[in-house]
Amino acid sequence: MKLIVDAGSTKAHWQITNRLNEVQQVYTDGINLLTHSWSHIETQIAEAIARSYSENIDSLAIYAAGGIRESFREEFKQMVSERFRIPVESIVVESDLFLAAMSLCGNKPGIACILGTGSNSCLWNGKSIVKNVRPLGYILGDEGSGAVLGKRLIANWFKGLLSDSTSNALQDFVGLQYPDVMARIYKEPGANKYLAGMTRFMADYRNNEDVKSILHSSFSEFIERNLLQYDDVSSLPVNFVGSIAYYFKDELRFAVEQHGLHFGVVKKDPLE
Repeated sequence: MKLIVDAGSTKAHWQITNRLNEVQQVYTDGINLLTHSWSHIETQIAEAIARSYSENIDSLAIYAAGGIRESFREEFKQMVSERFRIPVESIVVESDLFLAAMSLCGNKPGIACILGTGSNSCLWNGKSIVKNVRPLGYILGDEGSGAVLGKRLIANWFKGLLSDSTSNALQDFVGLQYPDVMARIYKEPGANKYLAGMTRFMADYRNNEDVKSILHSSFSEFIERNLLQYDDVSSLPVNFVGSIAYYFKDELRFAVEQHGLHFGVVKKDPLE
């Protein structure tokens, strides 16, 4: 049995293949190699195995959010091997960005981008990541991500920068008043996921001028603060994976082409 997981910080998508080449899709909580404990990661792996085919595990490939130090990679492989009885040489540990680049670009050079709850990007030479502009998370960076789009929308709402009609519609969507929204963001876990949930409203109101302005400015910031730092970016296809890129493909294409770049492939899921 072979396990491959595309693991973001909030959700992990497992593709499990048995000896008959039958494929099963399983979803668990996310895996971030920087912020999640070994106990949390172990629980997600165990849950995926418990919900899959009853076979011994031949290999495991984890493509997860968070930076990967070489020392950590080897230590992590050893822990996984001992806990789940998988040969160390059959365990792959790489970033979700590496998986995105393989999926989007294959063996050709290109720019690979993730736009989901968070955002990330890299320059890919056909075999490996050549350069990565640090995403920095939704507080310092993550331009164009679901969390930042939601953050901008909520901030504009409470600062009185939205039209009355947009504010009223957003109030109905959120269903909470100002103190409750602030408490949900600053006092409860998962603020990034909560803010990213606001993009459902933005998808429904994508032709609203308030929403269009936020989408365009945030996607433009993603391009200007990240993509324009890559060498030869104007001659390479700019490819995207993730829910935000998928559902706001038209708005994203407009921003990319407005900056004189070549809009490439968009996939919702790199395991496609």
